Amino acid sequence: MRSVTESTDRWEQAKAAFEAVVEQKSPNRSKFLERLCGHDHALFEEVRSLLETYDDEYLESPAVSESLAALADPEPDPEPRKIGPYTIVEKVGTGGMGEVYKVVDDEGRPFALKRLRRELVSDEGLSRLRREATAASALEHPNIVRFVTLVEHEGFPHIVMEYLEGRTLKKLLAGERRLDLAGALQVALQVAEALACAHEKGIVHRDLKPGNILLTNSAQVKLLDFGIAKMLAVAQVSGLSPQERLTKSGEILGTRGYMAPEQARGEAVDARADVFSFGCVLYQMLCGKSAFTGNNALARYVAIVSEEPPRLKEKEPSVPDELDELVHRSLSKDADDRPKDMKEVLAVLRRTRQ
Repeated sequence: MRSVTESTDRWEQAKAAFEAVVEQKSPNRSKFLERLCGHDHALFEEVRSLLETYDDEYLESPAVSESLAALADPEPDPEPRKIGPYTIVEKVGTGGMGEVYKVVDDEGRPFALKRLRRELVSDEGLSRLRREATAASALEHPNIVRFVTLVEHEGFPHIVMEYLEGRTLKKLLAGERRLDLAGALQVALQVAEALACAHEKGIVHRDLKPGNILLTNSAQVKLLDFGIAKMLAVAQVSGLSPQERLTKSGEILGTRGYMAPEQARGEAVDARADVFSFGCVLYQMLCGKSAFTGNNALARYVAIVSEEPPRLKEKEPSVPDELDELVHRSLSKDADDRPKDMKEVLAVLRRTRQ
C-alpha cells in the first residue's frame, strides 16, 4: 500500500500530465499522452481516466478514439455484422463508454444497440453497462429513451433501446446559441419530468448535460444515457481519498461543467446533484453560455467546486425573476440550499410558463 507522501506525489505527477495534455488540440492528445508517459502504463491509465471523466470532448474526437483503440489493440476486431438476433445497419455514435449502432430485428424494425468499447472492456466497465440496463429497465416515461432488452453476445452485454432520430441539445446550443424563453421552458419541463420519474424510482442520472438530451424530429425531448446512473441503495465506495477517487475510473463520474460540487469531490450524491446539473443546463439554454467556464477541464472543475457564476439575469435581463431565482438556488454549492427535488423545480417552471 502506498504511503500518503507517495500517493500525493503520484497525484501531482498525474495532475501535471493531465494539464499538459488538455492544452493540446484534441486530435493530438492521445499521441502526446503516449509520448509523455512513456513506459509508465499506470500513469497513462490515471491520466486517461482524468481525461475521460472531466473532458468529454477528449473521447468525442474521432481521431482520438481511433488512436486509443489502436493503442489498446493494434489489430482491432472487425465491426460485427450481427449481435444476437439483431443485424447491424450502421454505427451512429461513439461516446466515452460505448459504441452505438442502428440495428434491425428479423422483422426489419429499427433499434439502437449500445456495446462497451473494446479498449475499455473490464469487470468494472461491464458492471457499469449492466447497471445502465438495470436502471433503464426500471424506467417507463415518454421523455426517457425506452429500454428494450439486454443481449449477451460473445460474453459481453449489449443494451438494446428504441431508435430515435433527432439532434442533441448540445448541437442545438453549439456556438453559444441560446433558446428563447418558450423553447427553453418546453425542453426544461420535459427533462424535469423525466428526472422526477427517475428519482421516484431511486435513480440519480449523475451525467445530465446537453449531450444527453435529445430533441427528436417529432419535437419530443428524450433523456439519454443512464450509464452512470446511481442506484441509491448501492453503498458508496469508502476508504479512498478524493485524489485516489479521481484516478480510479468509475468513482468520480460525470462531465466537467455540469456535475455537482459534491459529486466532483467524490462524495455521496442524491437527487439534488441532478438538480444542480439541471440548473447548469437551464442556465446555458437561456443565455447561451455555460455557468462554469475555464481554459481547460481542470479549471472548469475548480469553478464548479469553488466559484459562483454570474446571475442569469446579468447575462439575460429578460429572464423572469422567479426563473432566475430557481437557477440561482439550483446552482448552490451546498445541496441543502437547492430545491429539494424536481417536483419543486417543476412547480416553478409551470408557473413561469403560464
